[in-house]
Amino acid sequence: MPLLLRTEPGFIGIQPLPSPIRNNENDYGAWSNAGYVSLDNRDFQSGIGYFSKAAQLFYNSKDKHTVTEALDVSWGILIAEYYLGDKKKAKNLYRELKKDYPQFVTTAALKQLPLVWSEYTVKLIDIIVADWK
Repeated sequence: MPLLLRTEPGFIGIQPLPSPIRNNENDYGAWSNAGYVSLDNRDFQSGIGYFSKAAQLFYNSKDKHTVTEALDVSWGILIAEYYLGDKKKAKNLYRELKKDYPQFVTTAALKQLPLVWSEYTVKLIDIIVADWK
């Protein structure tokens, strides 16, 4: 069974990969989905790990990606960084998003996309956007 090495502060060890990832280890979407599950569970440390792997697979891929896919990964990393307390890094990511996709920096706009985010994730985004208005 594939394992995930966790080395974040307060936890050093190995845990089994969530089954959606075990079955799709090279699919950025599986890692991104695990990241959003972590956000919903308020486990921002695991979330950033999953989103980092998703971003690595996403940006190293030769596949053509849609704006929606790019936003999915970018917002995930941004949310996790913000709620882990690295607001400077999150703010830089937000500025990049705002520059690259100015029409998608609010939840009202993001809800127009075919993204399936929980109400909690939408609330997290609303808090971030309100903080930086």
